[in-house]
Amino acid sequence: MIKNKFKLGLAIILSLCFFNARSIDFSKVKFWIGEGSDSAMLVVSLNQSGIDSAYCWGVRFNGTLTGFELLDKVEQADRNFAWKSDGGFLDSVAYNSVVGKNATNGYYWGIYSYDSTWNYNSGLPEVLGNGSIYGVSFTNFNPEVLPAKPSPALNPEAVKFDMAWIANEWFGVGEDSAFLVIDFNPIDRISSFVFGIRFQDSISGFEALKLIEDIDTTFQIKVDAFLNDISYGEYEGIGGAPNYWATWSATNFGNWVMNEGLQQKIGSGDFFGCTYTDFNPALRPNYPLKAINPNKETTSVERRESSISSIFFPNPFTDKIEIKNSDNIQGISICNTLGVIVYESQSTSIIDTEFWEPGVYFVKVFQQGNIQNFKILKK
Repeated sequence: MIKNKFKLGLAIILSLCFFNARSIDFSKVKFWIGEGSDSAMLVVSLNQSGIDSAYCWGVRFNGTLTGFELLDKVEQADRNFAWKSDGGFLDSVAYNSVVGKNATNGYYWGIYSYDSTWNYNSGLPEVLGNGSIYGVSFTNFNPEVLPAKPSPALNPEAVKFDMAWIANEWFGVGEDSAFLVIDFNPIDRISSFVFGIRFQDSISGFEALKLIEDIDTTFQIKVDAFLNDISYGEYEGIGGAPNYWATWSATNFGNWVMNEGLQQKIGSGDFFGCTYTDFNPALRPNYPLKAINPNKETTSVERRESSISSIFFPNPFTDKIEIKNSDNIQGISICNTLGVIVYESQSTSIIDTEFWEPGVYFVKVFQQGNIQNFKILKK
């Protein structure tokens, strides 16, 4: 059984390195927007007390783009994000249910660029090149609050109800449907699974978990007053050893909020998530692999054997890697020889490796029912 052991030393290294080691800055991004050989990061810090309200997106492009264009590209790609300008100045930013508008309780938007420290830039017209980090922070300047360390924004379209789900892959029966997402959050990090559930009218979080347990013998839960344990195949999360389970609700994959727990009602089209986390901060569900009902008519899973040359090109590589046959890949995780994850994504076609150090990297390729391990080399 793969145990969820939180490695404190690794967590400290990652937290210290995110804004201090340019080679892994962009590994924080989980939502990439656009195409091109150049990339920039947007950090939005809404600075709401008591919640982790700083988020980051990655944007790919060719050549340069302005702060205006960066914000526009994120707004066009993420239905949970919106922004407005007033007289050439940033006036408001909204992400999910949190809104920051200038002159609200004495707060205004500050705009910054990051290069070892945050510094003021020319604002929305600021010209950004490859590797730029552009941050906006909602602050009353008493004192000034610089952009915070962000959580990764998630693509709201990552899991949708028009995915290729066929009738006998769903768990349960009924006219209504929802998604249940379970994320075990071990060090390899791509260990999140989505179950499509069917029911009539509504179902509670507890009833949804029991529905999966009653159908799939490899899935088990333990509940008293709270959700204690979940195990699924080779994964398990035991309450207090070392982390605990958090529960979440969403209407799309990008707007998760913590909910009331197992009694939370799930309606048609809703998402319900469970994450194994140390609450520092509480981790939202990551992009999932699709779980299959073991009682479906075809129970065998086609094993896709691949060679390294059929997936990655070139190898060895220099400043980028092209992913072939990306339609068959559900996730990619790449770490260096120290075990630090430098890249992960649900799917992609090109990986920007300009800031990676030369050397060997270890790759996990996730396909339905199959995980393959490879080595690649940067010259």
